Amino acid sequence: MNYWDAAAQDFDSLYEPGHRVRFLLNRWLRRGLFQRAEITSKLIRDMGSPAVLDIGCGSGRNIPIFLKAGASRVIGIDSSAGMLQLAANLLKQTNNVQRAELLNADFLGTQTNLFADLVVALGVFDYLHQDALPFLRRMVECSGSAIAFTAPGRSLLRMPLRILRYKHKGIAIHHYRRKELEYLCANSGLSRFTIKWISSSGYFITAWKK
Repeated sequence: MNYWDAAAQDFDSLYEPGHRVRFLLNRWLRRGLFQRAEITSKLIRDMGSPAVLDIGCGSGRNIPIFLKAGASRVIGIDSSAGMLQLAANLLKQTNNVQRAELLNADFLGTQTNLFADLVVALGVFDYLHQDALPFLRRMVECSGSAIAFTAPGRSLLRMPLRILRYKHKGIAIHHYRRKELEYLCANSGLSRFTIKWISSSGYFITAWKK
């Protein structure tokens, strides 16, 4: 069992409105989680009805949101079977089983032929660092039109505290400078991209293939 299998339930509870006080606290302290879903939803509406590939979909909380925004179909891929079980349960609860597909695999390692109009990776680049460039290049290969991803920014207070917290869990994370993100996009064959700072979370990057 990997870390994300063990932590699946706790992570998913960040989105659970049933625990009102904790939910409202997370909406404030971790507002980036919700902001990035809102920005992606607007992108989906602007695109019309794109098929979406959600890399690192976790417990699937964003899948119903993307479908509600107008996605014709969502494919969620994640390496954690525990996370995907929660995602499967959520799809049943929200009557979205027919409009979504879940794949238990490592995005960089899988040989599965993946393709969608919009390819997104929210909260994934935190854990990549050395693999960030090949990961983004694979995203570009799988996309028919647009790519969107988030990357944590550097800060004097939040960054060192977050690094220590994850180090205690045995997980290495990386925080990005804007120039790193520009380099990644430019060297992934992307000439049209925007890098936007969103509060408390870091950067939201949107790129187009044409």
